[in-house]
Amino acid sequence: MNNPADSNAFEIDCQSVQSKLAEGADFLLLDCREADEYALVHLPESQLLPMSEIERRIGELDSHREREIVVLCHHGSRSLQVTMWMRQLGFENV
Repeated sequence: MNNPADSNAFEIDCQSVQSKLAEGADFLLLDCREADEYALVHLPESQLLPMSEIERRIGELDSHREREIVVLCHHGSRSLQVTMWMRQLGFENV
């Protein structure tokens, strides 16, 4: 697993995210699951932007372009795809 402090890391563990939340760190916690999954269970600090909608709604994240963004999903596959795609679009701290 990559070091979460490494800006090129593709993974961050749950404990590190929990620590960031507890410390009040300034980052966007982006949930890329679908709305029904999010409705079932989600972290209150997270913002929902489903992977199926992100291409047409990416402009909603422009104000976060320079900010650290942690993307989450259920198993990590979707969040990895979203992370890689967002980096291609110039979001460097995802």
